[in-house]
Amino acid sequence: MFLSIALLAKKLSKKEKFNDEPIWNHNDTDKSINTVVGLGIGMLVFVLLIVVAILVIFICAIVKAARLCKDDKLLHILLIIFIPLYALIFLIAGKSICS
Repeated sequence: MFLSIALLAKKLSKKEKFNDEPIWNHNDTDKSINTVVGLGIGMLVFVLLIVVAILVIFICAIVKAARLCKDDKLLHILLIIFIPLYALIFLIAGKSICS
């Protein structure tokens, strides 16, 4: 019985070579963490660019409303603030809206 267990262990050790390396490979996890952090920073930059673009559109529309609209200046500024699509429409066709 001991001989058969020894022969079986010898066959298994010849078939599969066991490595002494740990299962948790630190190099792979460092790469995956760097990838996740890189994607997070990229996404943060993308969101910040979108927010900055929207703020520039709002500021430009408010300045244009303050210059063009003499009587209804406050009405147009409030519409720009509370209806975001109106800011884009006002930037495109501001002169015709105020006149």
